[in-house]
Amino acid sequence: MCVVAGKAGAEEEEEEALSSGRWEWRGDVWEWLKKRGGVEKLTREKPSTVLIHAILTRIHTISTLVNAISTLVNATFNADLTPF
Repeated sequence: MCVVAGKAGAEEEEEEALSSGRWEWRGDVWEWLKKRGGVEKLTREKPSTVLIHAILTRIHTISTLVNAISTLVNATFNADLTPF
């Protein structure tokens, strides 16, 4: 019951503010923040990172294979250059 009374009080205050021409600073501040991008950055849809993860996984796999081939090539060169 207090909640209903609180809502009614807030509505009355809002009506009084509109009729008296008081400055609605909360709404203005909220609009200013939205325009500055602070709120938009928090509320906009986030891009998916699945593709980036897949690319980074492939790069890691390729890098591992290149390192393995490099190790084999180095071992082969060292074996061929070793005198008997």
